[in-house]
Amino acid sequence: MKRTLTLFLALLIFFSAQITAQDDHTFQRRWQTEDGSVLINLDVLALADRGYVFAGLVEIGPGNNLYYPCIWRTDCLGEVMWAKLFNALTETPNNIYGRVLPIGEDDFALVASTGFFVSTPLNDIFVARVDGEGNTVWANRIGGGTSKQDVAQGACATQDGGIVLAGKSSSFGSDANTVNTFTDQYFLKIGSDGEIVWSRTVGNPQAVDRAYDIAELPDGSLVAAGSYLHNGTFYANLLKLTATGDLVWNRGFGEPAAPQANHAYGVLPTSDGGVLVTGSSTNLQSNFQGAPDFFVAKTDGNGEVEWTRVFAGSLSNSFENAVNAVELPNGNFAVAGATASFPTTGFVPNKFVVLEIDGMGGLVKTSGFNGGSSHYPRIVADPYEGGFLVNGFTNWSGYGGNSNRFEPILVNTGDGLALSGCFDNDLTLLTVTADPAFDLVADLPGQTGSGGEILPTII
Repeated sequence: MKRTLTLFLALLIFFSAQITAQDDHTFQRRWQTEDGSVLINLDVLALADRGYVFAGLVEIGPGNNLYYPCIWRTDCLGEVMWAKLFNALTETPNNIYGRVLPIGEDDFALVASTGFFVSTPLNDIFVARVDGEGNTVWANRIGGGTSKQDVAQGACATQDGGIVLAGKSSSFGSDANTVNTFTDQYFLKIGSDGEIVWSRTVGNPQAVDRAYDIAELPDGSLVAAGSYLHNGTFYANLLKLTATGDLVWNRGFGEPAAPQANHAYGVLPTSDGGVLVTGSSTNLQSNFQGAPDFFVAKTDGNGEVEWTRVFAGSLSNSFENAVNAVELPNGNFAVAGATASFPTTGFVPNKFVVLEIDGMGGLVKTSGFNGGSSHYPRIVADPYEGGFLVNGFTNWSGYGGNSNRFEPILVNTGDGLALSGCFDNDLTLLTVTADPAFDLVADLPGQTGSGGEILPTII
């Protein structure tokens, strides 16, 4: 029996605050709330009308540090058409996630997490479906109903109109009866009606195993990427599931000797039938305590490694994370990254970069965007204009915003990852390419399980 959440719905009024640069194909735009509350942009979906739908978190009441999942739509000029928040209270930065997916002919799915991590250990997954006018079709909180972690960190739409989620759980699987800090990788299939179709956990008892991304293959099977504790240290892992959630294989990329830390944050099925994995690695450092560098790996369709690469910026001991990637028309890949390893003018060195790499892992170009103080980049293709979008949020005052408040930023690179000439620069000569050794594990050990329910109330 389906149980409906009690929701508090409110129209949030956003306005397009600034168009920092624009020609026929490229621009950088920023939005803000009318009352000065923090607005965090975590995902964007390009639409046929040349507008966009965004997913993120919004603070209600400036400075209270409490956030709600939200979704908003703009027209082709960036003007906000509608915006909606849901009463699924959460906190950041411990629980920051949001995705927007197409579902049905004209609807959208918002995927987020709800609950608290520090004050009261309780997290659940939040999924809502809204129509093209912003009206709620259904909204569900999914988890174990326990003081545990059930968190979505990746999602994709499926060919049958459903949604598959990837994340972590301590309510189900091998860590169901252990302390809250241990988790298994967690996968859920949700139908277009919001009901759970199947669930799967993968992991080991008393370990920290997390899935960060998932994608559907043409035959309906799934590939997912994450972080897996093996031999006492973190391995990046790539696993394959059937369309019904059964585990096919689980590959690992790591280095236990130092030990090192490797994590996979993105997974991309490629046009040649293979898979591209993006993440972070400390394999260039003395051990896992060093700052991570960009990690990219290419496998065939069976998860057999074709090549691995690590890329680093010019500043030593500063972090880099390769978040996700898209494939370019010429067969190259564009990898979005968060980094503090390149020169910056912002008071916080975090900035967005996009690395273009060829099909053999060679660096073609590194493009930097904004002057710092910008976070959580993600790159998506715009199938209607043919370019690429990099979204995230920033408090860099160079965009004309408030340096004490996060606000959404959207960068349209146009065709060929072109620089717009505004707050961006070519960082290719400052980028180092390396090929360190990896311990490649063909079959990571672990247990599989299942679990999950639609919960009747919101926190």
